[in-house]
Amino acid sequence: MSSDRFEKLYRKVRPTVMKLERQYHIKLWSVDDWEQEGMLILYQLCKRYPEVIDDERLLFPYFKTKFSNYVTDVLRKQGSEKRRFNQMVYEEISELGHVLQDREIGVADYVAVKDWLRQVRESLSVAEQGQFDCLLRGERFVGRKALMSKLQHDFLQEEREG
Repeated sequence: MSSDRFEKLYRKVRPTVMKLERQYHIKLWSVDDWEQEGMLILYQLCKRYPEVIDDERLLFPYFKTKFSNYVTDVLRKQGSEKRRFNQMVYEEISELGHVLQDREIGVADYVAVKDWLRQVRESLSVAEQGQFDCLLRGERFVGRKALMSKLQHDFLQEEREG
């Protein structure tokens, strides 16, 4: 099939792509991504069912079904990833916000830092945990210098042992 013919065929099914784009949100997909995926599905459909190329009565329902199912699969995958791992990215990150903006750490690094902060917090007394939370928020409080000293000592000791 020529590229002109393919583009003409895609223009016929493009409204279906745009309708689904308005209905659903897929993280990190732009309109161009929706169109590219729509073209890919159309290409696969034409390869598998060449009869749809010349029969619009088959083309529209076949494309709508195949593309809708594809979008549903992507949304399911996005949801499962969010529950499994990416959900942690959306936690309150006030203690790391400046790092994320300035250095753009990756998700794996972010998770490692969050885990380390959790471990540090759990090693502190209840009173120190409250102070630690204030420290992470950048607040001033009585005992800040002492807590910083303790954390520095604990960190250096952990470095020597590890």
